[in-house]
Amino acid sequence: PMLDEFRAVVADLTFRPATLPVVSTLTGALADDGLLTSPDYWTDQARRTVRFGDAVTTLGTLGATTFLEVGPGGSLAALALATLGAPEDSCLAVLRKDGSEATGVLTALAALHTRGVTVDWAALLGRATAAIGPDLPTYAFQHR
Repeated sequence: PMLDEFRAVVADLTFRPATLPVVSTLTGALADDGLLTSPDYWTDQARRTVRFGDAVTTLGTLGATTFLEVGPGGSLAALALATLGAPEDSCLAVLRKDGSEATGVLTALAALHTRGVTVDWAALLGRATAAIGPDLPTYAFQHR
């Protein structure tokens, strides 16, 4: 019953072209230009089957080796692992039950960093320089 009202709301939105490739869970394939800017697409997202396995398979075919689940829990990361048959550390979940969001995000970013993903730590930590980390104390007997 909500689809007509939902479509009307989505029709009033301003869409912009994607700046990164997007694999649609509606089609299971790489989204063509213009697909994601249609109110019909988003209405279909609300009522059709989610093709998560197909989307994950497509991402793997396109060369993705690391998957990050941003939603609560880790069920999608587990489903991606089962779909890909990939090493356990290839699928990371950010938010865990009873866990701190800040800790979850920083832990996931650290795990991505150790897998070779570039993380802009200076931007994350609000530093103007690329030198990340606190000033360390000098030699114990040197006071400058």
